[in-house]
Amino acid sequence: MRLVFLEVLRDGPKHGYEIIRSLEERSGGRYVPSPGTVYPTLQYLEEAGWIAGDSQGERRVYHLTEEGKTRLDSSRSDLQEFWERYGQPEFSPSGRHEMEFLHQELHDLERTVLEGARILMGAGQEDALRNLRRALETCKNRARDIITGRKPEEESP
Repeated sequence: MRLVFLEVLRDGPKHGYEIIRSLEERSGGRYVPSPGTVYPTLQYLEEAGWIAGDSQGERRVYHLTEEGKTRLDSSRSDLQEFWERYGQPEFSPSGRHEMEFLHQELHDLERTVLEGARILMGAGQEDALRNLRRALETCKNRARDIITGRKPEEESP
């Protein structure tokens, strides 16, 4: 991941959140590092001398150092393997629209479920919470069926 972060910074200086968004965009949503991964990695890269950070307001903006550029250039094959696995596929304009829609819907679903779960927990409604989990499992399994082309199992009445 260190090399991937260096490569993102090759395009120009970025703060942590921009790095996360850049990787999400480049990977078509297939790789989205968490802040818990990004900031320790940036600290390591800075301590190694491969990047330097400057405070700009409340954010710290990072850029490649010459040593970081050299390290990145010497590691092209390692990066190629990562991008073959996580690189963004080519989408038609309608495909890009669908991907964006799915991404937004997933974020909305996450917010809805987590907020609902907090409400149910606070009200002591453990049965409803289990039902919410089951609904998510059903949704996940149906999505897998669609992705793999399997016909969904017959649902019992």
